[in-house]
Amino acid sequence: MTNEAREAVADVTLKVLAFIFGAGAFAFSILGGDENERRPTYITYGVICLGVTTIIAYIESGLSRRSLLARERLAVREVRAQEEVVTSVSAAAIHLARIGGLRSTHSHVLAGDRGRLEQAICTAASRVHPGSRAAFYTWNSSRFECTGIWAGAPKVTNTISPGDSGFPDLRHVLRTGGVFKKENVRSYLDGFPSAAAQPDSAILLIPVRAGQEELGVLAVDAKMESWESFSAVTPGYSDSNVRNLLLLADLLASGLK
Repeated sequence: MTNEAREAVADVTLKVLAFIFGAGAFAFSILGGDENERRPTYITYGVICLGVTTIIAYIESGLSRRSLLARERLAVREVRAQEEVVTSVSAAAIHLARIGGLRSTHSHVLAGDRGRLEQAICTAASRVHPGSRAAFYTWNSSRFECTGIWAGAPKVTNTISPGDSGFPDLRHVLRTGGVFKKENVRSYLDGFPSAAAQPDSAILLIPVRAGQEELGVLAVDAKMESWESFSAVTPGYSDSNVRNLLLLADLLASGLK
């Protein structure tokens, strides 16, 4: 159950309890107004119900404040991630400028600069969310080959061929130019999953295309638990993350074409 679902269940439960005990306090206040031998008991019950209702209101207020603080922390994290992506892109811009100047007269050294560009883009892509790793898989007409990865990231599978886990989704993304985003899955970057592998990752696949030319796929993943530490309302890559990665994919395509 996501944090959002848990908060919704808690909110509904507290509202129901507040209604029940509030109604009880009202009913016992009426009964306590009658002159009879049980009047002290009714008044006591009414006071108890009123006290419970007050406590529930306090708890609900505290949960609301905690939820607001969690959203504020998440917003701050998103801003910091955005700043880190922008900072990382500066290195990619340098390589793009070098590639632009070398295309016509120094084609023999383009491969090195394009390789560094791939690394710089993967570094920037890995910073869209803490705990992410990113890899660029070049399409060579029969399989995907990892040609770029952030140097500090855990190892990823080098090739993804027909029949391997994730190949159909990578091929569909590149062919159609769409974006693939999914949570609670086994990451394709880990290669063919073992029987014990847990579906505990979120993955995002971004096509890298120059017009109709299929260049490859920028793949990013992270463990689902990495969002829990930030009290994210909806675990998984956000629309803002997708927009940042689309920009990085366009930059990469402009340098590889």
